[in-house]
Parts: sequence; structure tokens; C-alpha cells
Amino acid sequence: MTITRRTMLAGTALAATATTLAGARQARAQASGTLQIPMIMPFSGPVAVVSNFAKQGAEITADLINKKGGVAGRKLEFTYMDDRGRPDESNARVREALAAGHKLITGAVLYPSILAMTPALTENNAVLVACGGTGATLSHENFSRNVFPGIENDYFRARSMALLAVQKFPDVSTWGAVISDSANWIEGYANFTKFAGDYYREIGKKVSFADPVLAKLGTSDMRNQINQLQAAPIDGLWNLVAGGDGIALWQQGRAVDLGKKFKVVLDQSLDFILMKTLKQAIPANLWALCAWNFNLYKGNALADEFYKEVLERTKDPIPSGFMQYGNVMASVVSALLTATKGSMDGAALINTLEGLTIPTIKGDFVFRKEDHLWTGDINFVNARPADADPGFQLVDGFKVDGRAIAQPANPGKPFKL
Repeated sequence: MTITRRTMLAGTALAATATTLAGARQARAQASGTLQIPMIMPFSGPVAVVSNFAKQGAEITADLINKKGGVAGRKLEFTYMDDRGRPDESNARVREALAAGHKLITGAVLYPSILAMTPALTENNAVLVACGGTGATLSHENFSRNVFPGIENDYFRARSMALLAVQKFPDVSTWGAVISDSANWIEGYANFTKFAGDYYREIGKKVSFADPVLAKLGTSDMRNQINQLQAAPIDGLWNLVAGGDGIALWQQGRAVDLGKKFKVVLDQSLDFILMKTLKQAIPANLWALCAWNFNLYKGNALADEFYKEVLERTKDPIPSGFMQYGNVMASVVSALLTATKGSMDGAALINTLEGLTIPTIKGDFVFRKEDHLWTGDINFVNARPADADPGFQLVDGFKVDGRAIAQPANPGKPFKL
């Protein structure tokens, strides 16, 4: 399927359920032996595509779990609540879920959404297992024992991208960036420049960094950003323009062959979507951060099983890595409630999940007990344009062990490099 900006923005518009109806469904589910877990995500809006792939990954993982007997003898099922990527609606949806009696909630692909949900979670002694929220402050000044972000944070991403940059592209002289205008993403580029500068100096190379070009989230006309990038004296580009906005940037950049300007484009936002959308028009040398590079986990039983099921359902041999977000949420729920024997006591959920080993399609990971830091792998994929279908080829991969580059735990204290 060709993914366009229109389909990106359309997403799947799932209406939030009224509290009374949610409570009734929860009661019926409990009586029928079905374990229903709310998932609060932006199923509409600029980043809906991420949520919908995560939804698909969660459903596939839940089906595989259910075929093996479910969770604590019960069928696992997710219910979906759309917050449209707006923090006020994230707060409203989580309060609806809590009012319906839920103590374990999943979702929250955006960092501001997690911050908006946290007070209600704390007040109700409930747990959020997030598949997003890359802000490093979640394990520092904004740490909450009620929140478990199941994703590498911006510190991990910046440092692993700097490692990739210096190992694969030691001859880049000036890095620049184009970024959706969000404080934590801008900070991510600042972190990248710090680490990359250090790593280049270690190999005796001098590199400089240009100020980032910014794009307001939801921007459809990228001509101004494209013109700024064309005029900038840079030969390496760090890209974090999110969702449909990022597709718009590169679609509109075709007219001036924007991708050919750079020795490398390091993309932190679009996973495999950019390749599948632009095909032969992708940047000449694209390295993309991906939630899950399936080629790096061949031989992992869970990954092989998941990939086989994805292939049977979608017929797509290059599945979106964003499906891994759903796999993480379903895997955490399964491992956690198996360990608690189905108990939904808030304190028991928190105490059990801290330090619990979670098997996933990216291997095992742990939420570090002290600060709930996710300690899994960070994945990248290298793609080049190709004449044959699907219009590009995957030529390389790169994996960084998050445990090897993690900061010391410092919960409650300001994040500092």
C-alpha cells in the first residue's frame, strides 16, 4: 500500500468511550474471563500512522499470546481510546479509563501526553506502560513510579546515532538538522552534537554543527524548510520531522533533489515509512532509526514467530518497525500479569514490573528499578534507491546495546549530559 500524507493524517478516528459504557464493558469482560487493557494513543492527527502500526503489533502479539493460553488463564484484548495527540485529551482519556476501574493502561506515544497523564495515574495508584515518550526527563526530574516508558529515550537515540555517524561517516564535515518544533526533539539534536563532537575528536576529526531548521508540528508546506536546507553549508543531515510532516518534507524536496545534497541523512522519526513512500526518491544514503529492524533478530523465536504472522496478514516482507511498539505493550502486560497472577493492585504492579525481564521481538529488556529506564537495543537500517521493486533496498543494519550507553540512575534530579 502506498502511504500518502493524506492517509497519514487520516489515521483511524477512534472515539473515546463514555465512562459509564466503559465501566459496563469492563464488568462484562471480567465476567467473561477477558482481560481488557486500555490503549490511549493518537489514532487520528499527524502521528496517527505510528499509533495504527502499534495497534496492529499489539493485536498480533495478543493473538499469539492467546493461542498459547492467554495471560493468567484469560484472553488478552486491547481497547482503544483516541487522544488525537493532544495533552488535554490524553488527560481526559486516562481519567475515563481510571473511572472505569482500570489500573493498568498502555499507549501514550508522545512525551507531552505522558506528562499530562501522570498526575491522574499517581492519584489513582495506577500504571502506564507507554510505547513512546522519548524525553529523557522521564527518568530524571519528571520520574514517576507510575510510568514505565517502553522505548529508548532521546539520550539513547542521540548517543547511538552519534556512534553510527562517526563509525560510518567519519568524513562528514558539517552536520545540520531539520526538526519538528518540540523542546525534547530539539534537545535530542543538542545531545547528538555533543556526543558526535566527542566521538569525532576521539578519532582526530574536526566536525561542526549548524543550527537546526524547525518546522511546526502539522506543517504541510515545507518550502521554507527546504530552501533553508538547500542554502545551508552542510553535508550530513539529522532529520526528525515527525509523521506526515516528514513525508511532506521529502515529497516536496524531490523537486530540488534534496536528498542528493547530503553524504548521509540520519532519520530519527519515520522508520521504514519514508522508504516505502518515496521508493527510488529516498535520499541517496539513508540511515533510519527504526523501532525494530527485523533483519537484526532472525533466530529470535519470538521475532521469527511475529514476523511470520505479520507476513501472513499483510503480505509485506518489510513490516513497519512501529509494530514493535505494540509488541512491547502486549509483552509487558503478559509478563507482568503472569508474574502477579492477574492481580491489578497498583502497588503490586509497580513493584513487580521494576526489574522484571520482558521477552520481546527485540530480545529481553528490563525497566531499570531505580528510574524505570528502558534498557533494550537501539536499531538502525540503511536503505538505498533501487530499480527493482519496491524501489529501494536494505543494505545494512546497526544495533547498539542500550545497557552499554545508559546513564547512571538519577531519578528526581534534572537531566544533564
